[in-house]
Amino acid sequence: MVAKKATEGSRKPRTRRAGKNNTKPLFPNFIKEWREAQKMTQSELAREVGIAPQQINRLENHTVALTYQMASKIAPVLCENIGQLFSVDPTDKHVALDGVIQKLGKQGREMLAQHGRLLLKQGF
Repeated sequence: MVAKKATEGSRKPRTRRAGKNNTKPLFPNFIKEWREAQKMTQSELAREVGIAPQQINRLENHTVALTYQMASKIAPVLCENIGQLFSVDPTDKHVALDGVIQKLGKQGREMLAQHGRLLLKQGF
């Protein structure tokens, strides 16, 4: 039997799947946590990114690997950069506090540091 040669455009693009038998995703991500932190539904995120809600569901459940191209579309909607989708859990209290401190600006951070030094002097 001779295999048919695929015509251009007739083949579906390949996606890397984590697979049902794998217990760990290929590349863990925090899309669901970022989406929930922004109080967005899967449908709202999908609409902002321009993909189907089912694709967001597959990404959140790690049944499809998050590619760089997809991460570059999702990151601007949910967080500050692509790296955060893979490495930062926004529900972590330390991360949340760091985000607040960064938003204070230079003067606010200096004031916070002064208060911290005062508390240390007082034995707290």
